[in-house]
Amino acid sequence: MGAIKDVVDLTTQLASSIQDRKVSTEIFKIQSLILSVQKEDTALVSENLDLKKKIFELEKEIFNLQNKILVLEKDNLALKEKPSPVNLQDKYDFIKELGIYKSKESGHYFCTSCLMKNIESPLTEKQSGWHCELKDCGKYYSNPSYQPQIRRRPTY
Repeated sequence: MGAIKDVVDLTTQLASSIQDRKVSTEIFKIQSLILSVQKEDTALVSENLDLKKKIFELEKEIFNLQNKILVLEKDNLALKEKPSPVNLQDKYDFIKELGIYKSKESGHYFCTSCLMKNIESPLTEKQSGWHCELKDCGKYYSNPSYQPQIRRRPTY
């Protein structure tokens, strides 16, 4: 009977060993799946980091562009506040024969050179023409209809 008992024990041990092999095979398969999931997770983490870097760079670029827009808007506002030379010249009539502008409101004459620079500089009327009063300009416009008086020598 001892031999049968030994055979039963060996059979039980063999059956247990077979189950352990099945479990061990299943555990190995599970480990393989876990390893592949970890590899995919590592790839996703790496891709996520790359995307975060790109997002940071894009946010930095957006910030720079917003600053440029603010500067451009500020410049645009400053330009709108200045009257443009065209609008300033609309307040005057150009007198081609004299080469000067005449105010539509007051009738006074203004320097063409200064108006082109967006400066309203009135002209002082002289006998032979008009002189710009602006210190840095000093332009003189002669009156084409001015006739100097001819002095006659007295006859004795």
